[in-house]
Amino acid sequence: MQQVAARPLDGEIRYGTFQGACATTALDGAAAALGIGPVRRRLREKRWQYFAAADGAVAVGGAIVHLGWAGHAFLWAVERGRPLVEAEVTALPFSVRVGDEPGEGLVARCRGLTLRRAGGALHAAGRLGQVEVEVRLEEAGTPFLTAVAPVKGGGVNLTAKQAGLRAAGEVRIGGRRIELGAGAVGLADYTHGLLARVTSWRWAAGGGRLPDGTRVGFNLVDGFNDALENGIWIGGALQPAGRARFAWDAADPAAPWAVRTEDGSVDLRLEPEAVRRRDLRLGLATSWYRQPVGRWSGRLGGLEVEGLFGVAEDHRARW
Repeated sequence: MQQVAARPLDGEIRYGTFQGACATTALDGAAAALGIGPVRRRLREKRWQYFAAADGAVAVGGAIVHLGWAGHAFLWAVERGRPLVEAEVTALPFSVRVGDEPGEGLVARCRGLTLRRAGGALHAAGRLGQVEVEVRLEEAGTPFLTAVAPVKGGGVNLTAKQAGLRAAGEVRIGGRRIELGAGAVGLADYTHGLLARVTSWRWAAGGGRLPDGTRVGFNLVDGFNDALENGIWIGGALQPAGRARFAWDAADPAAPWAVRTEDGSVDLRLEPEAVRRRDLRLGLATSWYRQPVGRWSGRLGGLEVEGLFGVAEDHRARW
């Protein structure tokens, strides 16, 4: 897997799967090369930074999303045996920021939530509703998987993923303070692209530790980015994974999910502990998703794994 170029979205777009984070995802050159003018770009350009972290007792996550013409942020948290707690806000575009830097120097802000990358870590800090976070995801030893993919209708998308990150910090749920324990792990997803008006995907990601302490993780998608972002992390080594196929009960997303890759490198089953559900309507835009949060078990990169923290998602958007 080759290293990503510093500016893969210049006039000559470099499609493929890469290791590492690029310096910038600025889309000026890509938009010009694809013949996308300012008005169309405003409608099609989307970007977000997502994070999640968990230990054996609590999981927390959130994101800041810039849709070009509006912004959105959310936080969620769930303790084992307790109901999911979540909060979200919608904002005008000028009050939301998600920077062009997927790696060091990234700053994303919306209302009460800030996500930034500094000192080799992704820091999440802030409060929305009853959920407050102060979480750090350490990036050392967990390389970025960067994918640059064509988009139907003449667009382009770049995503930079990490899974199996070391996590530390705390979450407050309704004022109760819960510290992430030793062995906590995290996930991170930075995405910036010129996306299609109608977009959908199935996504799975997770991470944890083997009995000997080795950190592992994975990221898989179907229906989006042409499978270029499918990958596995084992002990800091990143390897590509094949096309993914999902099996789930659309009528009951709290039932177990399964995901397998065509190359046989992944065969996992998710036991959901909570399900995030959203039917979001922002004027002409909609975002429908079901995202179970739980534990993955099965085979990953030739290894037997059990109880990896993670999520799955069935998402359909018109934006």
